[in-house]
Amino acid sequence: MTVIKEKWNLISRHTAIPLGAFLDGIELLFDNCFFVYNGIKYQQIFGTPMGSPVSPVLAELVLEYLEDIVLERLKKKHINILAYTRYVDDGFLAVSSRNINLVVSEFNSVHPRLEFTVETEVDGKLPFLDTLVIRSESGELKTDWYHKETWSGRYLNFKSYLPENYKKNTVSILTRKVLELADLSFHERNFELIKKVLVMNNYPITFVKKIMENTIQNFNTPTSRIREENIVSLPYDTFPFKKKSSLL
Repeated sequence: MTVIKEKWNLISRHTAIPLGAFLDGIELLFDNCFFVYNGIKYQQIFGTPMGSPVSPVLAELVLEYLEDIVLERLKKKHINILAYTRYVDDGFLAVSSRNINLVVSEFNSVHPRLEFTVETEVDGKLPFLDTLVIRSESGELKTDWYHKETWSGRYLNFKSYLPENYKKNTVSILTRKVLELADLSFHERNFELIKKVLVMNNYPITFVKKIMENTIQNFNTPTSRIREENIVSLPYDTFPFKKKSSLL
């Protein structure tokens, strides 16, 4: 609720609802979240409602608010954050190793229910989501496609009774992952890994190579500029007729 008030200048651009009514609606939503487990009815007493469309939006606002507070505190303490980015609730920071504990402490001091853990680089490497960030001795950062140790290499089997488009998309998506996530110097090695893994999933190698080549070519080909258009939603009952019409 505090964050909504703090961010109201931003939120109010997207709604005509007054702040007071907006807060009343959010409070009503928070206080009336119920669910059933093993035949027992429960009321959720803390946090945003599970499954509600508003929950990820509010969670994002809370994390933005937390970032603003922490980064400002660190700035006042002359802690130099060389790089910072976040995806949902995973943050990536580049900071001197002597300041790591202080940074984590600041993030965990904002609210008792928000607790962050930390993972530091090993041999100049640090996994972040589907990427492996690699720091050279010169300080340059490169990224590679990352797999967890539990990665099985199992994908949609080519012999499964699903449309061929699903199998084409499997090859294309994996290829695009390499193109988008990995530095150019790692492409060839990753492409060979894709071929090896998909062959293990019964994909014909000629099929894999063809889709990969098309994906790489399309990725490297500049797309034509999309003409801007106005999109209009026209509900059915706004039409000036009631009976079925050949216009529909």
